[in-house]
Amino acid sequence: MNENSHLNICKNCGNHFSGNYCNNCRQSVKTSRITWKELFLQFSHAFFHANKGIFFTIKELFIHPGNTILDYLNGKRINHFNPFLFLLLVGGLSTFLYTTIHLKFPNEALELNRIEVINPTLAHKFIAALGFNFIILLTITDFIFYYKAGFNLPELIVSNAFQAGQIIVFSIIFLPLIFVQDYFIGNNDSIFDIRSFEYLVSIVFLFFTRYQFYKAKGNYYMITKIIIQLVIVYFVNDWIISYMIMFLKS
Repeated sequence: MNENSHLNICKNCGNHFSGNYCNNCRQSVKTSRITWKELFLQFSHAFFHANKGIFFTIKELFIHPGNTILDYLNGKRINHFNPFLFLLLVGGLSTFLYTTIHLKFPNEALELNRIEVINPTLAHKFIAALGFNFIILLTITDFIFYYKAGFNLPELIVSNAFQAGQIIVFSIIFLPLIFVQDYFIGNNDSIFDIRSFEYLVSIVFLFFTRYQFYKAKGNYYMITKIIIQLVIVYFVNDWIISYMIMFLKS
């Protein structure tokens, strides 16, 4: 009998090994498909441990986001930061920088600037709620538009947690430019609006991620579906923003 027949094959590096952990990269042999139970365990795990460096995950999401997320869902997790811890850390850092520098809210939510003066805690909780709402919108529309791809809802939640975190990373990168625009140039005097460009970058990122994730290269039908999905998501999200601002003002 072949002695390799009883060996496990590491999903991360392809090494043949015995036992519960790969002797080459230390990934656990137990990397099953992400289910509701696995999703709960990952969310809990986010508060206590991270598989590897956050900067590696950010770099990979910059270069090939869709393929990186696919690798994570397929079991190659040892090198990647937990998606929920990633989202919590960059979200917390963004909120800290945002409130410390006292940047104004985006143009489409100018009313929040007045609300922040009256109740800053409420205003920033509102922004955090919008972030989770965005993840929910992306997850639901992903499930509807690409149900034939075979991904379940927990897997799509993980995918969009990565994407939301990376969009927050973009917002952190743009913070110095937004600071200069708000305090030294002024929105009315600026020929080029930084926030509008940041908004465009997030749209391009979401499109490119789905282009890779759903293997849309050369598939114009799939590319059209991605465009339609993102138009719907941003339209509904903007409508929710407007409605919730009206609610906060009342």
